[in-house]
Amino acid sequence: MDQNVLHALDIQSNSRADFIERHVQPADQEYCRLFAGLSDTQIYGGMSQGRSQYWRVVFRKKTTTDISVI
Repeated sequence: MDQNVLHALDIQSNSRADFIERHVQPADQEYCRLFAGLSDTQIYGGMSQGRSQYWRVVFRKKTTTDISVI
């Protein structure tokens, strides 16, 4: 799975880097590059070397149709 994530990060890398450079204050750019998983960051390097994993979690609120509970 991580290879798919790395491939997606590679595809989006140029556009994300450009966006960060254009719209993020210089003092915050390094944090944004890290969060975006650009190829020159520890996040990307850790995944490419197998030291880190990408986890996706979806939280859902339990719903009920029982009006007495509401």
